[in-house]
Amino acid sequence: MTIQDTLFMPAALTGPVPLTLGILSLSLPWVLWRLGRGKKTQGQAAPPFYPFDPAALDRKDAETPILTIWNNMILPNRYAHEIRNNEILNFRDGLEKDFLTTVPGLEALFTGTFHNHIVWDTASAFSRKIGALIEPLSMETGLFLKENWSDTAEWHSIPLNECMHFLIAQLTARIFIGEELCRDRNWIQLAIDYTTHRTAAIKQLVYFGPLVPIVHWFLPSCRALRACVRAGRPFVERVLAARREEQRRNPNQGKDEKQREREKSINALSWIDGVAGETGTRYDATLTQLRLAYAAVHTTSDLMTKVVAAICEHEELVGPLREEIVAVIKEHGWTEAALAKMVLLDSVLKETQRLEPLASMTLSRIAREPVVLSDGTRIPKGTQVRLTTDNMWNSSIYPDAAKFDGYRFVKLREQDKDAAPGSGLSFVSVSSNHMGFGYGKHACPGRFFAGAETKIALCHILLKYDFELANPECARAQTDGMMIWRDKKAKLKVRRRNEEIQI
Repeated sequence: MTIQDTLFMPAALTGPVPLTLGILSLSLPWVLWRLGRGKKTQGQAAPPFYPFDPAALDRKDAETPILTIWNNMILPNRYAHEIRNNEILNFRDGLEKDFLTTVPGLEALFTGTFHNHIVWDTASAFSRKIGALIEPLSMETGLFLKENWSDTAEWHSIPLNECMHFLIAQLTARIFIGEELCRDRNWIQLAIDYTTHRTAAIKQLVYFGPLVPIVHWFLPSCRALRACVRAGRPFVERVLAARREEQRRNPNQGKDEKQREREKSINALSWIDGVAGETGTRYDATLTQLRLAYAAVHTTSDLMTKVVAAICEHEELVGPLREEIVAVIKEHGWTEAALAKMVLLDSVLKETQRLEPLASMTLSRIAREPVVLSDGTRIPKGTQVRLTTDNMWNSSIYPDAAKFDGYRFVKLREQDKDAAPGSGLSFVSVSSNHMGFGYGKHACPGRFFAGAETKIALCHILLKYDFELANPECARAQTDGMMIWRDKKAKLKVRRRNEEIQI
């Protein structure tokens, strides 16, 4: 008689193994609820975040040590050149471990699938069409501000972080999915909720280690995340069906014509569907859109929140920024070239990202084989490696590094008149001393789109509105030791002004 026969005999149902399994199956949801409730209560009693102090991270007088915790290594910034393109230190393995991509609901970042690979291709393709994106992004910014900030000349308050989330979500949706949904409040809320639940789910799941394959089915944030995916499908499928029907009306269009039409398209949904159709690839259009939204909305809205707050804290920049925007647009028009010529605005963005990047660590990798670095440092197989971004706060590299200087990169450009976009001085460039967008061949491919998007939004805000922090004491930067953000309680006071030039 086999073990299976024994387990499933009626008399065996009260045996120790079936009884234990039964008790576990009944009690697991309650145990998980208690664990979650306990963690929540503990978090409320002692919030796990602190004021962010870049001066405390200045390593000009001391070499940053290597930290090893179990199978994790945190390497100092000085190893950036060795780590960035080392194929043995695998980028995708690090991505999978950090974002738990095998968990249902989190698989929008699952490595090796079309809807993940195509996101990188999409970001690269749309970086080549910045000129064509200016008009739709500008139109959406104007519509959003008119509706949400109003045209009243009276001062009134808005929540800074929430407003930037909705603004960037609408701009991103205009390019990624099109006009049909970019102003649909339900879709925008869904995209924001997906981003929020995804972040929460990842933070909570790391506590459960090997129990993750079981826990995620019961954890509220994971269930909410999967609900977002289900709720998003009717939106995406409706728009995609309409686009495909329109395509079917032109069945005689040649391959070259289709290619040209796709290149002219300024929404990623149609572009991606065209690529999938030509290659015969099956993909999940909803996961693709949520993948794009997560990658863009979370990061760019964080930057917008920080840069608007920084401009408020340094109001002496407002006048020169407005003057630059007006002068450049008068000379170059509302064009891609004009955005590139706004060097002060570019510097303010880069300085904001230098002082308050999204995170204090980057370049997450996992060693597929043992690695020995040039100074003899050994990285065992299976070790997860991260790199600190401490050069960004090092005053031997950036004088008065803990101090915000909106003109910092303007002055550096003036010192190097021949500085090119890849020199590390423009907002979208990357270097070992400024890794806000990463470093090496896996640096953020969407940074060119993000640069254009933020500049367009800031041009509208600066020209059309006076603004200041309503509660400066609640707008300071915070950190949990890795992520850096502005206090979510910050509010902005705004009022309409007469712009010097129409955009």
